[in-house]
Amino acid sequence: MRYIPQLMFPSLRSHEYQMAFSEYAEILSRLYKGIRDVSGSQFIIDSTKDPSYGFILSAMQDVELHVVHLVRDSRAVAYSWQRKKRRPEIHWKEEYMPRYSPLKSAWEWGLMNGLVQLLGYTIPGRYTLVRYEDVVSQPREALSRLLAGLGITNPNLDFINDRNIKLSVDHTVSGNPIRFQHGVIEVRPDTEWRHKMSTPHRVIVSALTWPLLLKYGYFGK
Repeated sequence: MRYIPQLMFPSLRSHEYQMAFSEYAEILSRLYKGIRDVSGSQFIIDSTKDPSYGFILSAMQDVELHVVHLVRDSRAVAYSWQRKKRRPEIHWKEEYMPRYSPLKSAWEWGLMNGLVQLLGYTIPGRYTLVRYEDVVSQPREALSRLLAGLGITNPNLDFINDRNIKLSVDHTVSGNPIRFQHGVIEVRPDTEWRHKMSTPHRVIVSALTWPLLLKYGYFGK
C-alpha cells in the first residue's frame, strides 16, 4: 500500500520502481488477454479485495477498470472477524481463519474502504458503491443494476431470484469458507451481530469508523 502514491502519480516513480511496475503490468496484461481470448467474454471479474491491486490495474494502459465497491456495516464486519471459522481447503489438519480484535477490524475496515473510495475518484464514471444489506435483501435487482451500469441489458439471471441463488463450483484461491458451497443456496441477511455483539465492542467500532458509517448510510443504525 505504501506504493499507492507512485501508482497514482507516475512522476513519483523511481527508475527501479518503473521497471518493476512495467514488468508486472506486462505479465498481468498477458494473463487477462489470455482469459479474454479463451473465454470469449467481454468482461473479466477479478474478485481481488486489495485496494493497491486496483490501483495497479488503474495504471495499466490496456485495462479499462470498473470498480464494484461492496461495503458492509463496520460493526457487522468486526463481529464476523471474531467468529471461529474452519478453513476447509486445509483438509490435512485442523486450521482456522485468523480472528481480529474489534480495534484491528475497525482500522482495517476504515483503511480498506477509504482506499477503494479514493480509487473510485481516479476513475470517474467507472465506480459503483453497493451495500451488502441491499444485495441480500434484493439480490436479483442489485445484480441487474450493476450489469446495467456496465451497459449489459437483458442479462440472463435465471440462476437467481429474491430468495435463492444457484451456484456452480468456484475455483478461487482464498476467501470465506462459504465459497465452497454450490447448488441452490438461500440468500438472507446475516444480522447476528445486532443482538450478540457486546456493547463495548460496538461502541469502539462505531467511534473509530463513524465518518464512513455516515457516508454509507449506516450511522445511527
